Amino acid sequence: MQARKHIVAARPDPVAGLSRGWTMPLEGARRAAIGLLTLPFDTARVRYGAAVELGLVHRSMLAGAAFERDLAAWEHFTLGAWARRV
Repeated sequence: MQARKHIVAARPDPVAGLSRGWTMPLEGARRAAIGLLTLPFDTARVRYGAAVELGLVHRSMLAGAAFERDLAAWEHFTLGAWARRV
């Protein structure tokens, strides 16, 4: 005797739609918080660029790389897991 195969139609999960609905605002809030936390570091990068353009800081690729390396280290030290990674 052959075994009968039952085909069960996949029903949409009602909870899955709710979870997507709740995570969207939380993701937006997380991005906003990270944006606020990284704002001082972005401001420092902009100010360094402006200082180079005005001639207050010597235009040098090595100096720029050192500044970025040090600033990234401070960012990772300060923000920990929330720091941006390249």
